[in-house]
Amino acid sequence: MVTVEEALRLIANSLPRFDFHSVVLEKSAGCYLAEDIVADRDFPACHRVTMDGISLHISALEKGLRQFPIEDTVRAGEKTKSLRSSDACLEVMTGAVLPLGTNVVVPYEQLIINNNSATLASDFKASVMLNIHQKGSDVKEGDVVIKRSTRISAPEIAALASVGKYAPLVFAFPKIAVISTGDELVEIDNPAPKDFQIRKSNPYAIKALIESFGTFQVDLFHINDQQDIMMTRIGEILNKYEMILLSGGVSAGKYDFVPGVLHDLKVKEIFHKIRQRPGKPMWFGKGPAGQLVFGLPGNPVAALFCCRRYVITTLGWLISGGQFSGILEGERVIAESEYYSAKDFSFFRPCRIKKDVASFYTTNGSGDLLALCGSDGFVELPPDREIKAGDEIMFFSWRDQ
Repeated sequence: MVTVEEALRLIANSLPRFDFHSVVLEKSAGCYLAEDIVADRDFPACHRVTMDGISLHISALEKGLRQFPIEDTVRAGEKTKSLRSSDACLEVMTGAVLPLGTNVVVPYEQLIINNNSATLASDFKASVMLNIHQKGSDVKEGDVVIKRSTRISAPEIAALASVGKYAPLVFAFPKIAVISTGDELVEIDNPAPKDFQIRKSNPYAIKALIESFGTFQVDLFHINDQQDIMMTRIGEILNKYEMILLSGGVSAGKYDFVPGVLHDLKVKEIFHKIRQRPGKPMWFGKGPAGQLVFGLPGNPVAALFCCRRYVITTLGWLISGGQFSGILEGERVIAESEYYSAKDFSFFRPCRIKKDVASFYTTNGSGDLLALCGSDGFVELPPDREIKAGDEIMFFSWRDQ
């Protein structure tokens, strides 16, 4: 049996190589970059006008001139124009290239324009490069603008488009299979399950949890507790998926066939059982082709806690090239009340978070799935420690922040 920290370390040491591929920019949101993105030119690429108005040279103002004939108008998108007379000005629009021979932009609000002549307001004060976005002031050509392993969101898409990265390299999302096991499980549309039957909740909850952290492909399967059928079906699934999550069948019961079947399929056991509550029976191994296999407990609360703490963390590593830490580390929150965790066991406890304060939920055991409704996630309470009100503890959310 391993600790929570040991389990995470063993998983991290079992990760396969990080795959990456190109993806069109429109489909890249939520992905993690597999390359540094560098500027292909200076930003801005030229001195750019930032206000509608006129451009002139400050030497004319130093001579005491306050009225200027307008030689021409410069729009955004036009090639560079030049001021012919240093005693004149050019009318300029926001986004236009600063005309040659000018180094000050005066906004319309500081002007009176009549008969193709611009007169400055009496209180206008000029300085060189006023209202001008100077070439290369944001980024120089060759500078890194977005670092590898950054998650792509709207600002990153704008930057990628600006540097011409229409198909950035991103870390590949693994194909994930979620397999529920157990003869007692029936479909959720069963109108009248028998007293000894349970509608399947784990696979749908696990799929929803994973998809709340990214655009993962998650396919659902179910296998009854028949060893020969389980052997065949899991073997087929292993050949098609990079990550396999099994729910149930990993404890010590007579019909908990999963560990034995995985062994026969050449899936190497890395660990079985963790010093935590709930979720002690969790199993983890690595398939012959590098597949990551998680045997989650069958109890719904335990299954969700283990999926959130270990599977989501692993996915964070895989899709960020091993650099992702936010999901792994969780968030620091403050305990609202006292709690004494069990000796030698970490304890996961559902909670609500309000202004970074965790209010603990009480459940009726690891099968009490309904008690999780309304919770924001859970806190991890370290073993053999008295938690006092006001202490910092680690919180893991049910959804990406």
